[in-house]
Amino acid sequence: MEIRETDTIDIERKGLPDEGVDVVLEIVDVATTADVAEREALFFAKLKNYGLYIASQPPTRTRIRVLHRTLPTETMSQVRSICPRGDEAWRTEVLFQDYDAAMAAIRSVPRASRRSEGRPPRPTRSGTIRATQQKLRKLFGR
Repeated sequence: MEIRETDTIDIERKGLPDEGVDVVLEIVDVATTADVAEREALFFAKLKNYGLYIASQPPTRTRIRVLHRTLPTETMSQVRSICPRGDEAWRTEVLFQDYDAAMAAIRSVPRASRRSEGRPPRPTRSGTIRATQQKLRKLFGR
């Protein structure tokens, strides 16, 4: 979600198998503002809230991905990680990526590999109907 909404934890998703993390939090910085000082203030406010959120959770392998269309400022790009509680268990990598390239990469991942591990695939409609019919036959003996 937009970086301007600093008080929300917008996108949380499970990491893809090749990412090496359990959770990815995303900050989207596209066409926010032309004012550099305002953009940096929004970025650091959002990052602070993400840090508070991460510190409120049990330690997991988490990454914050900043998707941008305009290159990050020098001050923003110096942020490589945050450590919410000053404890290495909560250290979280901050990764900057071009928005359009990241969206193209996500679209190129086959849907089957996006499925969360351990969760069976959703049954097809015909499979659901058959299962329901079988249950009804057992209940009513037909």
